[in-house]
Amino acid sequence: MNKRAAVMTFHRALNYGAILQAFALENILADIGVHAEIIDYRCPHIERVYRPFDVRHCKNLSSGVKKCIKSFGLIQKRHNFNEFTKQYLNVTKKCRTKKDLRRTASDFGIIITGSDQVLNPDAAGGDFSYFLDFAGSDIQKIAYAASLGFRSFPQKYESACMKHLKSFKSISVREKSACKTVGALTDKPVENVLDPTLLLSASRWLGIAKKPRHLPDKYILVYMMEGCRYTIEKARALANKKGCKLALVNPTLKQRQTCKDFMMYITASPEEFVGMFAEADAVVTNSFHGVAFSLIFQKEFYAEASNAEKSARIMDLLALFDISDRLLPNEDMKKTDWEKVYSKLLQEQNKSVSWLKNSLKLN
Repeated sequence: MNKRAAVMTFHRALNYGAILQAFALENILADIGVHAEIIDYRCPHIERVYRPFDVRHCKNLSSGVKKCIKSFGLIQKRHNFNEFTKQYLNVTKKCRTKKDLRRTASDFGIIITGSDQVLNPDAAGGDFSYFLDFAGSDIQKIAYAASLGFRSFPQKYESACMKHLKSFKSISVREKSACKTVGALTDKPVENVLDPTLLLSASRWLGIAKKPRHLPDKYILVYMMEGCRYTIEKARALANKKGCKLALVNPTLKQRQTCKDFMMYITASPEEFVGMFAEADAVVTNSFHGVAFSLIFQKEFYAEASNAEKSARIMDLLALFDISDRLLPNEDMKKTDWEKVYSKLLQEQNKSVSWLKNSLKLN
């Protein structure tokens, strides 16, 4: 292993997909002979979002009260995520400023940004560090499976996005719909590749999976990023049909009040999150990574994408594997051909890893 690279991503967000894709990318890079270190950047916006009891930026009294209530869970969740980071991620020294980032960047000849919504400036509060604006011209910049979060860049950031992306040596994106958008801004070839979580096999994910305390033997798992029209209703119908309990991971405050028939897992660790998908009888979700882990463990699943703009990443993923019929509220779903899905997954894994090797000049 003679190559070194730094990775810039949202590893500090208290979001399961964010930290697990960072883990997966670091592991895949190791597989192909690259020693990767995740830049331990403390993005002010992201740190503020997840800082317990910090109500200074809440819009009104109601949002401040909600933040205080959630803060008790945030403390335990941060502890669980920090423990995961200590055990599984290789990170640099802390970086809080552009000066810190430039100093860290000087230790590497290659920096990779991705996966996750690193090309969505709003996700970082307008901070372009994830576009590697701190890296000098002597550093090779690569974007792997980067996501915009939407189908296009916010208009107010478009010119800045174009400026920074033009300095990248190689660019790949997570959603097929983003290829044209990014390519038009950069005049570079843009490849569609898999999210890093989909590059690791189910057996490797089982290597870190844990079962939360009091998890039922049979349950329908619900993982929602925001309120949906059909998700809870579908989960209840499935539980009734299959004779299963209901489990809700990462519930919102509203869901805690309205889903009293669900077992709640408010502060599950990343390992427990993986374990819950591995053991579920079925999954109902509106999350990209909810769909991804359902595919990895070949679970019967139902996905909601009620907002077409925000859900492009889910719809593109389902289309890739020819399983768009899994979208709710469709009730005319055929049984998933997992052999066909697995064959396509292997094909896309090979393509994605090959792109990484070519970009890193390992072939």
